[in-house]
Amino acid sequence: MFGHLAAVLLSGTLNRVWIGMEKAGLIKNTRKVGKAKLYRLNSDNEVVKRLIDLHKQLLVQETENYFALHAKKVQAVV
Repeated sequence: MFGHLAAVLLSGTLNRVWIGMEKAGLIKNTRKVGKAKLYRLNSDNEVVKRLIDLHKQLLVQETENYFALHAKKVQAVV
């Protein structure tokens, strides 16, 4: 019953955020298929570049943490 209402509210919020991202140059419209517009990240945008770098750094950090934790568990078992 409330799922439809939540979807409508979410779609309105998402639409506002999406428009803001497009105006800021974070995403760009690549093509249109029927009524659907297709987008992709604008990898030329400096903010997007920094977000991608941050994502890579977080992945490296989490990977190092994961292996450090599991290496201790393996040493404890051996």
